[in-house]
Amino acid sequence: MAEYLNIPNQFIQQRLEHEMQQWTRSAALQINEFHARLDAVLVRDQQQVQAAEWRLEGTNPSDDDRLGTFYGALDDMREDRAEYQEAQALVLLRERLETLERERTSARHHEQGMEY
Repeated sequence: MAEYLNIPNQFIQQRLEHEMQQWTRSAALQINEFHARLDAVLVRDQQQVQAAEWRLEGTNPSDDDRLGTFYGALDDMREDRAEYQEAQALVLLRERLETLERERTSARHHEQGMEY
């Protein structure tokens, strides 16, 4: 009878060893895939750093051109706004002058018409 008790234990032990081997293989594959993804990320980041180094080559990295460009554009916008406002004021003055000229001309014609 003792022999029959050992058979299920051996079967369970073999089955357990087999499952452990499969799990170990699966875990090893997953770890290798994870390392491959990490390597790809590392290569990409190194390429980005290298590209940034090439762009900065021969320049002062603390002197940010974008800041100068921003303030230059801001100054240009202010100048454009001032020019636009001056142009609008001139247009209004011209319109007012034309209105006054029409009124003066109309008044002259009216006065001349009254003389006859």
